[in-house]
Amino acid sequence: MSLARSLVIARVALAWASLGACALLGVTFASPREAAAQPADALEAARKAYHEGTDAEKAGDCKTAIDRYEEAAAVKESPAVRLRIGRCRERLGLLAAALADYERAQELAAADPAAREVAVQLAGELSNRLPRLKVRVADPPRGLVVTLDGSPLSAQGTPERADPGRHLLVAKAPGRKPFEQTIELAEGEVRSLSISLEPLDAPPPPPPAEAPAPPVEPPFPWLPVGLYAGGGVAWGVGIPLLLVSLGADADLDARCFDTDGSISEDRDPCRARDGSAYTPSERDAIASDREAVNTQQIVGWVLVGLGAAAGGVATVLLLTEDGEEAAAGAGARIERVAPLAGPGLAGLELNGRF
Repeated sequence: MSLARSLVIARVALAWASLGACALLGVTFASPREAAAQPADALEAARKAYHEGTDAEKAGDCKTAIDRYEEAAAVKESPAVRLRIGRCRERLGLLAAALADYERAQELAAADPAAREVAVQLAGELSNRLPRLKVRVADPPRGLVVTLDGSPLSAQGTPERADPGRHLLVAKAPGRKPFEQTIELAEGEVRSLSISLEPLDAPPPPPPAEAPAPPVEPPFPWLPVGLYAGGGVAWGVGIPLLLVSLGADADLDARCFDTDGSISEDRDPCRARDGSAYTPSERDAIASDREAVNTQQIVGWVLVGLGAAAGGVATVLLLTEDGEEAAAGAGARIERVAPLAGPGLAGLELNGRF
């Protein structure tokens, strides 16, 4: 051990002895004027906590000692109490906190040269042991936060004191990948770290929007138009034919009488107005006329029914098939149209799909 080192230890031990004597006499907590301003029970509780702290410190229980010293400092913070807290923290390996206690003791010891000398000596020795960490973030992004074990840390390369041992360094910023690194710091080490935060992976670009399909011109409705045209022709022929047949039927009614000379309702028998029977040739002529009238009526009704059915089907096709369906081959489809006629029935037979 060097002579200078031995002299420093001797001077610190002498100063500690002086500070301990002052504490036992109560000078540590308050001057006479300050003591008068403090409640007697508070001062007594502070002295008791201080003594319990020294007992715990001698027993090696530094955590309990720190708690008791802090209770005493809450009543009256003195250089001696702050130095003892710093020494306990130093024993626990909390060098950064201990150095802060020694520096605080220097501030409190403005009127106490002995305590100030001890604080300066301890702070100087501990400062050489304390690791320093310098962190610089290249091109710091907006919202950057750098922490060491959860405590804020400068990102501009300013040396920051830290305790020896393992630490977790974290850097985060919006829109960047977080940086995490576990580092081990030795006593007296000065560590410099340069880090950069990479941007988060950009999301894939959205697929290009599909160009809208060109408008499809609906095909000309040939089938509905043809049905309308056919229906119109059927009506144009069927209605006049019905009118002619009705007139001919009325003429037949005027030629058939019963035996009593009244108009025959069912044309059986069919006699002359005077009740006499027609000759065979006359009967044949009346029967031929009757057959012609019946045929005209049947054909007329069939044509009128076909015209109505064609118009109805054409209307349904126009209402159920728009341009897009026509282009895609969808909608109603009539595949076969055939006339439908029978006793009391006239119209169109439609076969197809929807």
